[in-house]
Amino acid sequence: MQNLDQAAALFFTPITLIFCLGCFVVTYVLRTATEAIHDSMYHKPFTNVLWTELFLPLGPILVGWVLAILAKKFPFPVVVGGSIMAKLLYGGICGLFSGWMYSRVRSFLQRGQNGAPGSNPFKLPESPQGENLPPAPTDKP
Repeated sequence: MQNLDQAAALFFTPITLIFCLGCFVVTYVLRTATEAIHDSMYHKPFTNVLWTELFLPLGPILVGWVLAILAKKFPFPVVVGGSIMAKLLYGGICGLFSGWMYSRVRSFLQRGQNGAPGSNPFKLPESPQGENLPPAPTDKP
């Protein structure tokens, strides 16, 4: 178990967080620019299923691969070494983590916006108390 902890400590460093943040920023800029160009050209939101179900989830992973290949001077963790395959795996994992965190934070913020202004996203919705409910059945005929 101690070897696993040592390997995790070598992999999860502040450098990894910086790389994940880079994946996030590049992916966000590409996504925002693509959707803005589409909206301005066709005057409707970009709701293509191929875009939302394939390209958006794979985008951060692809960006992680590209950044891993192009970042020659980036101080990769010791575990990665100089192997191109290790760098691709590292970039893909960082991109996957970045995309997962983006979707979690976005859904968290949208839950907060769907409530009343200033609503607490941590608060669970209250159950309706008598609103539009049918009258309770009675035993009397």
